[in-house]
Amino acid sequence: MTTPSSEWAYGSKLADPDKFRGWMQRLDEWAIKKKLVRGELAIDDSMGNGHAIFQDKLTGDWMDYSGGWISSLWPTDEQAYERSDDPFETIVHGGAVSWNAPLWLERRKKWERHAAHRMVYYSTLQAVKAGEYRSETGHIVRIPADPSIATDSRLYSSELTPEPPQQCYDTKITVESNDCLLAAERLVKADAGKVAVLNMANAYTPGGGVIGGSTAQEESCFRRSNYFLSLYRYSYFAKQYGVEPEPEQYPLDPNFGGCYSPNITVFRGPESDGCPLLDDPWKVNFIAVAAINTPPTTTTPDGERRISGPLVETTKSKIRTIFNIAIDNGVDELVLSAFGCGAFHNPPKHMAELFKEVLQEDAYRGRFKRIVFAIIGHGSNYQSFAEVFGSGSDAEDEAKSEAESEGAAA
Repeated sequence: MTTPSSEWAYGSKLADPDKFRGWMQRLDEWAIKKKLVRGELAIDDSMGNGHAIFQDKLTGDWMDYSGGWISSLWPTDEQAYERSDDPFETIVHGGAVSWNAPLWLERRKKWERHAAHRMVYYSTLQAVKAGEYRSETGHIVRIPADPSIATDSRLYSSELTPEPPQQCYDTKITVESNDCLLAAERLVKADAGKVAVLNMANAYTPGGGVIGGSTAQEESCFRRSNYFLSLYRYSYFAKQYGVEPEPEQYPLDPNFGGCYSPNITVFRGPESDGCPLLDDPWKVNFIAVAAINTPPTTTTPDGERRISGPLVETTKSKIRTIFNIAIDNGVDELVLSAFGCGAFHNPPKHMAELFKEVLQEDAYRGRFKRIVFAIIGHGSNYQSFAEVFGSGSDAEDEAKSEAESEGAAA
C-alpha cells in the first residue's frame, strides 16, 4: 500500500506560520496518526467533503492536509491509495460533490485563512473530477466536458500584430466596484459580444498560489471554475491533475507572454457568499498576462508614485499583449482590473494612465465594444481608475438603469 509523502503534510498555524512549519516538519504522518490515536488532535470535518481541519489540543495549533489530498487527487492506478482506517489515505470517489456555503463562512472564522481557501479548491477539483456537483439548493448540476479548453487554449510568447479592424466601435469604458467574475457574468448573460476576463497572472506558476490557499484574483478564479484544465497544460505538474501537458511551458515571456483559455465553466459564487456551488454555471474566456512584480518607482513632488524608466514601456507591452490576445481570438468585450496593483505593488494611478494611453493608439481605438474595469472595494485602486477613466456607472447603478429602460420599453 502506498502512503503519502510527508512533504505533503505541512499545514499552517493560525498565529505563527514559521514556528508551526518548523513544528510540522518534525512530525511525519505516522507521528500525526499517533497523536490521533492518543486523542491529542481535535478534528473538524463538518464540511462533509472529505477534508478535515485538525487542532492540536495541547498547543491550540490549527492545521490542514489539503496539500496532500490535492497532490493525490488524480492518482494513476499504480498510485491509488487503498482504503484503510488511516484518515490520510483518501481518494476521490464517484458521485456529486456537495458544499455548505453558510457553514464554510461560519467555520472559516476560526480556521487559518489559507487552509480555508485550500478547502474550497480541493472541493472544486473534486467537482471537476466527478463531472457534477450538488448545488446549494440540492440540484445535481453537470459540469460539461468541453474539448475546446484543450484544443483552443493557446500560450503566446512573441509579439502579435493585430489585423486592421473590420469594424470600429464606440467603446464604452466603465469602472465598477465589483468582483471580476460577477461583472463578466452580467456581460455574458447580456449576450452582446464575446467576453474575456483578464487573469492578472503569476508569470511562473499557473494558478499562482492557489494550491497553498493564496487569495489574489487569479487564485479566486481558479477556486470558482475549471480554469486549471487550461493553464495547467503549460505546467510541469499537469499530469497530477489529469491534464495533458503541452510542449510549451511557463514561465510567461516577460514582454509578450500570455495565455488564452476559452469556454471556462464558472460554477462557484464569490467568497463573500461562501463560494457556493451555483445552480446555473456559465462559461467565459480568460486572458492570462502577468504584470511586473514590484517595479522600481519614483515619486513626483505631489507624492504620486510612478513606474520607473524603461519598465514603463515594458508595462505598455504587457497591456498591448492583453488587447492583442483578445483581438486574435475575436473578443470584443473585456473585463479588466487594476493590473498588478495589489500584491505586485504597481502604482494604480500610473497604471490607469498607461491603459488609457494604449487604448488611444490607432491599433486599439474602437476595437472593443465594451471594457469594464472591475475592482473590488472603493480603495485607492478603484479611485485611481475612476479618476482616469471617469467613474462611469457602478454595476448596481447600471443594473438599475437597464431595469428602468426595460420597464419603459414595455
